[in-house]
Amino acid sequence: MHPLVGKRISMLRIILILSVVFLHLGAPLVQELDRADVLQLLQFFFQDQLGRIAMPTLSMISGYLLFAASLDRTPLTLYRKKARTLLVPFLVFNVAYFALQYAIEYATGWAPLYSITNKTAPQLLNLAFGYADNPLNFALHFLRDLFVLILLAPLFGILIRRLPTIGLMLVFTVFMSDLDGHLVNRNTMAVLFYVGGMAAVWRWDLLKFDRFAPYCLAGLVAVCAAMIHSHTESYVYVYLVSPFLVWPAAALLAGTRIGDWALRHSKYSFFLFLAHVPLIRVAQLLHGKMAWLPQWAYLALGLVLIPLFLFRIYDAANHLMPGTFAFLTGGRNKKDGASAAPQRLPVADPLSDDEPTLAA
Repeated sequence: MHPLVGKRISMLRIILILSVVFLHLGAPLVQELDRADVLQLLQFFFQDQLGRIAMPTLSMISGYLLFAASLDRTPLTLYRKKARTLLVPFLVFNVAYFALQYAIEYATGWAPLYSITNKTAPQLLNLAFGYADNPLNFALHFLRDLFVLILLAPLFGILIRRLPTIGLMLVFTVFMSDLDGHLVNRNTMAVLFYVGGMAAVWRWDLLKFDRFAPYCLAGLVAVCAAMIHSHTESYVYVYLVSPFLVWPAAALLAGTRIGDWALRHSKYSFFLFLAHVPLIRVAQLLHGKMAWLPQWAYLALGLVLIPLFLFRIYDAANHLMPGTFAFLTGGRNKKDGASAAPQRLPVADPLSDDEPTLAA
């Protein structure tokens, strides 16, 4: 694997997760487009459209990393590893969050943003485990779906190595037609995960189109603008197209101050992803009580203060209780500064690079 590929993954990781945080702060509704002014149109573009590119891109990177390490050929090892690095953090940061909110609401009757004690048993199970829809910590739908795709990875691997094109058509048909039901809730993830696997197994040149980076960036802008212009409520086109444009466009950040900052802060990505939703709930509650604060100021403050706060929590927890914190976050965070080393690459996990090295 080319060292620049690993470096780009590390660089993109924190940038993409920050775009997720920005989206989750509260994106505008498509129904509001007809009344939108210039500032609101910019919000639609940067938040509601560009905020959607992260999970598709990370899905493709996940497939690439897993199959580049040939982990699909050792399923028991893969499942054991991913139970520790994906399932444990999901349970900790969703089930614990669910239990805390349920206990507070049950004891006090206080449910300022979202009531859960009045839900049916199936609804409660879904909020806790996300079996049919988003869990309470809604960002973690990605971990839930990614874990299912990892369970399917050995089957995908057979198709990729023997019948890659037919396999892609089959995966596209099954998942995009929703024939899988609630197996994978974000259907595009399965397609992009499979394509990432194809790129790894068949050794695609991932840097081949870097010379077209400005055009890819322009294409990404055009796709997002077209979606806004059409007033569509579906993001399928953005999900399917964006990874192929984001990856080469990211070459523009290499060696820049933004790119260097992203490399230095890459280690915070997974914890930021896990923990930002509860803080956003608090921010929304506070913003509701501060009518004098403009929406743009709320978004700017949230995008800056929430990551900075979680970065400091990460550093403190990693210093004071490194073993416990590593377990809670999936066995990561054992060695600070790992993300600064481009040769260390995440295995089947684009959100953290504190995992075994892949040979370059």
